[in-house]
Amino acid sequence: MIIACTVLALQFFTQVKQTGQRYVTLSMLGAKRNQMKKSIHRQVLLTFLLPVSLACVSGAVGIRAMIAFVMIHIDDKASLYPIALASACIVIVILGIYGVAVARSADHELDKLRWKPNIE
Repeated sequence: MIIACTVLALQFFTQVKQTGQRYVTLSMLGAKRNQMKKSIHRQVLLTFLLPVSLACVSGAVGIRAMIAFVMIHIDDKASLYPIALASACIVIVILGIYGVAVARSADHELDKLRWKPNIE
């Protein structure tokens, strides 16, 4: 999952660098930096939500299939649920931190562009 998000982040940064002139053009047309940064944040959110949501669905189906078709020889099956929940929370927190880092890096890339003067 983290490798997939790394690939998505690299693709996102490549796209931002390749389309940097479009952001400058938007600035000349009257778009403000904050508007473009909010747009970038939404793009990052959607970029990371798609693989996370697909992984959650895939994981839920896989766990359900494993419980249904594989004999688990553990006396206390109820103790597996908190462990699974804790593992899922750790992965989600790591991906959240990763998404925030990508959004901040995208903000820095936008700040490097040549903006129209007096556009906040």
